[in-house]
Order: sequence, then structure tokens, then C-alpha cells
Amino acid sequence: MWPIIGLCWGTVHQASLPELIDVAALHGFPTITVPPHVFELSLRSGMTAASLRQRLRAAGVRVTVIDALTRDLPGSASIDEVPQIWRDNWKYGLDDLIRIAAAVEAPTINVTHYLGKPVTESEMVQAITGLADRAGREGLKLSLEFIPETGLPDLPATARLVQLCGASNLGIMLDIWHMLRSGGRAEDIQSLPSGSLSGVQLNDRRAESARQPREAVWDRSLPGEGAAPLKEIMQAILVNTPDVNIEVEVFSSELAALTPLEVGKRVAHAIVAWQRTLGSFGIVSPRA
Repeated sequence: MWPIIGLCWGTVHQASLPELIDVAALHGFPTITVPPHVFELSLRSGMTAASLRQRLRAAGVRVTVIDALTRDLPGSASIDEVPQIWRDNWKYGLDDLIRIAAAVEAPTINVTHYLGKPVTESEMVQAITGLADRAGREGLKLSLEFIPETGLPDLPATARLVQLCGASNLGIMLDIWHMLRSGGRAEDIQSLPSGSLSGVQLNDRRAESARQPREAVWDRSLPGEGAAPLKEIMQAILVNTPDVNIEVEVFSSELAALTPLEVGKRVAHAIVAWQRTLGSFGIVSPRA
């Protein structure tokens, strides 16, 4: 039996944090990821960390990941280089995300190198080790999300960095979209040491998307609605890390045009339909 599937904030990026919690609860997604700027917007609207925790508990929803730390690795892009839509997250450093993780009881902080320039392996190891040590002192885990054309370009390179860092609280966030764009296959996951994955961002990709540039972030597909070999990929993931957190992350122009509640229903229906194609590899279904 596969783990229950949660909901990444990017799938419902138009939602406030209370709306995201409500959508997840209504459609049976037990976990969510939260970006720092969405948490901060909730505080500015008059909510408190305590009231958000109470809302999460009442809804039966847990925050698994604060997504993401984007500026604290060597070679990171400056805020002026970042598209306007992502700039809000660039304001927050590791200490900010540690504070937010504590506020919503999230165990993991995701780290990306989006738009970053490649640097030497030793520079990256030193920086990641320092971040992992700082997070570890607060009882938190770090996940590294690889993105093609950055200093974390693919799964093998990121796995090597994790190995070199040697931090017990460090793992890999596997975004299937980025794995496919980097040429990755299920066999790459099979070659990882057991327990390497700290999270999975689940999505699909149409065949024609392989020709799209990295800026085409809104072109992702819901599971089962693309051409990716998801069954083989998911089998490899679950052999490596059976208890890994899995959340749907689908940046999509179609979903962006819907209300948050409509997105939840659309995603839940897609997951249920996808489940029917998987034979014995069943998923605990969201509520469509």
C-alpha cells in the first residue's frame, strides 16, 4: 500500500494558508507544504501562530515541509534576477524558516538553488553542512531539491552532496518534474542508498513538455494525465524510502484559473482516476 498523498502549496498557490488547510481537509489530503510568504501573509491578516496550529489540528492536517529556502547557498540568484512571482520567498533566510517551521510544527525545511549558478563541490558541501547543522540544533531536517542548470542539477549530483555532507538530518526532495527534465529515470532512484528521500513532489509531464524551457513552470500535469512512467518511478521511490512524504505539486495554468476549492476537487478526482490504473500498487485515495 502506498502512503497517503498530501498537497503542495504550489498546486493551490492562489490560496491563503487557512484556505489551503480547508481544501486539504475537505478533499482528504492529510499533509500540506507551506511557503514562508504565505505563512507571513496569514499573520498580517490578523491570525496568530497559535490560531493556525489550532486550525491545522481541528482539520486533521499536518504541515510537512516549509518550502523553500532559496537564497542561502553559494551562487544563489539575487532577488533582482528572480521573476516577480517568486520574489516574496527570496526575503527569508534559514532563521526565518526555522521560526516558521516551529510555528506550524513542520519537521522539514526544503532548500533549493533555483536560478543559481553552479559553484565548486567543496563550496556547496561547506554551505549545506552549515545549514544542516543549524537546522539540526533546532530538531529540524533539511531536504535538497535539485533543479536542472543549477548547483543542484540532478539526482546523482545531489545524492553525492548529501553523502559528502554526512549530516543525519539531510535528505533529497525529489520533484518528478525536475527529475524528468534532467534526464532522470527510475533506475537513478534504485541506485540511491536506502532512505535517501525526505520528500516527493508528485506530478506528471506531457510528452511535448520535454521541449519546453525551464521557465515553463505552469505546464505541469496532474498524475495520470501525462506521459511520465509514474508507476515505475513511484515503485522505485517506495522501495528506497517506504515512509516518504508525498505531496502533489502541479504548477498549472489550468489550476491557477480555478478557485482553491475547485482545485482541491480537480486534484482529488485526478488522483482517484490515476489510482485505478495502478493495479496492485494502490494509494489511500483523497476524497473526490
